[in-house]
Amino acid sequence: MPFSPVNGQPFLRGLGVVEMSLVIIFSQYGNSNQEGLSITLLYRIFEFWLPLALGIVAFARYGKEILVRIMPPVFIFALGVVNLVSASTLPIAERWRQLSLFIPLEALHISNLMTVVMGIALLLTSVYLIRGFKTAWILAMIFSALSIFSHIGKGFDIEEAIFAVFVIIMLVFSRKQYFIVSNIRWLKISIKTFLIFLGTVIIFDIISFYISHKANFGIDFTWKQSVYYTLRSFLLFPGNQLQTQTHFATQLLYLTRFLGFLSWLLLLFALFRPVRFSKEKSTDSIKKAEELLLSYGKSSNDFFKIQPDKELYFSEQYSAFVSFRTAQNFAVVLEEPVCEDKDKALVINEFESYCRKQSLKPIYYRVSENSLSVYREAGKKSIKIGQEAIVDAANFSLEGKDKKSLRNAINSLEKKQFTIKVYMPPHTGTFVDELKKVSDEWLKVFDKKELVFSQGMFDAEALRMQPVIAVEDPNGEKVSFLNIIPDYAPGECTYDLIRRTENSPGGCMDAMIIRLIEYAENNGFTSVNMGLAPLSGIQTPGNTAEQIMLFASQKIGSLKHFHSLQFFKEKYASVWENKYLIFSNDFELLQIPSALHEVMKPVT
Repeated sequence: MPFSPVNGQPFLRGLGVVEMSLVIIFSQYGNSNQEGLSITLLYRIFEFWLPLALGIVAFARYGKEILVRIMPPVFIFALGVVNLVSASTLPIAERWRQLSLFIPLEALHISNLMTVVMGIALLLTSVYLIRGFKTAWILAMIFSALSIFSHIGKGFDIEEAIFAVFVIIMLVFSRKQYFIVSNIRWLKISIKTFLIFLGTVIIFDIISFYISHKANFGIDFTWKQSVYYTLRSFLLFPGNQLQTQTHFATQLLYLTRFLGFLSWLLLLFALFRPVRFSKEKSTDSIKKAEELLLSYGKSSNDFFKIQPDKELYFSEQYSAFVSFRTAQNFAVVLEEPVCEDKDKALVINEFESYCRKQSLKPIYYRVSENSLSVYREAGKKSIKIGQEAIVDAANFSLEGKDKKSLRNAINSLEKKQFTIKVYMPPHTGTFVDELKKVSDEWLKVFDKKELVFSQGMFDAEALRMQPVIAVEDPNGEKVSFLNIIPDYAPGECTYDLIRRTENSPGGCMDAMIIRLIEYAENNGFTSVNMGLAPLSGIQTPGNTAEQIMLFASQKIGSLKHFHSLQFFKEKYASVWENKYLIFSNDFELLQIPSALHEVMKPVT
């Protein structure tokens, strides 16, 4: 009796071997075959089929956003395949005979060719549809509608036409998912170029076919035949039906197809080329942003919101700006708008409206837990991405058993005659060059890469004007350093880069953090922000995405270093603040990691 195992479970098709074995075993204990079969089926229902059904229901309820976005491209692709298969198979004879009574035979052949073209077009469109292009949605509607007529016209294929109608209905219901607009200016240029190509090549080919000697193709072309074969060749229809007899004839067909291919490629590129947002930041806009930061800034990441890699959006109605960077049609916002708390929801709505006009999907990276309610009221979703480690500088002490390792690190450095110094700006070029040497070695030896967006990269000009804590060997050579950057959170101090050489002694990093805490206390700061510990604080995941993140951090080797980072910060931090990623729908989670990876690359 046939069965197919799925992860070790028989997926029943009739009775499987396992079920039959259970019936035999039950009969050995005095049960009838009917009773044994009933027990077995009841067991299998509760053990496999009921959980499967509940899982499908749960996914349909909570995963509907993904379904709404994924299913239309899948069905568009399927319709494209149906078109190609249908065009390559013979129609039902009776339907063909009845249809030929009303439609000329030549029109039936054209319908078949049209089905092929629509099939190829639908396959290409499905790729761009899944990316959210509005143009792809429009073209999918057009191609699906044309597919209905082509299926009816080629052989009265009702089944394929009904499938095309179903796809159109699905597209109508999912229309709001597609809003990325193509570049109108580029589209006009490309269409104009395409039409010039089309007109020039068609006229050239018609004339070429018409005046062509019969010896080239074995046909003495009429005007109608010249137009017909030109369109077939230019539109890349398979099976040209022309038998070339000479080298000239072969080259003519290749040239026509090549020019047709270039024209279609240009048209497709124009149709699906999104609007590119680009806006240079002026000196005035940076000054305006700095003034707003002084008034409303309250984050350790505010310093990075006016760095060169960011775009700035200034509210038209409120004293506010949003710092973001674009990637893959996402506007990745660093934290939240800089504004008064009472205006935050209004500024977010204004920025969201702006993003829609620019065909951008806004997401918010490293949002504070205190602001979650604002985004949830706007219909947004969130996942926890980690925690920021905060040190209570005023009450930090090296006393106690739990700080023994830190005391040992400091004592070890002192015994080896290493010194920890705080250098105040401005710094000399020679000093910055020494830091650059440490940084370059750190990048090379430890296989690191410069990252930006929510952190900085080595910038000699910026470092010249920032306090630096460095560890020096007995010869005065610098072996590690960290730089102190402006922190707009009241009473808080923070740092950016923390780097060391390969041969720096153990304890250098601890020594610099301890000196930073002393620096903060001596300069009137009450706390030190040690930055984000990614994936920390997700021991009890609140949703599927967080469960996946927790699993990945535990199982994927390249992510396990996050645990080391968390352990390092736990030695100092007394407060952990949850940080979140805010997004619109579950489907975006499939694209966000790639977008975040892109925005964190330095601007080239």
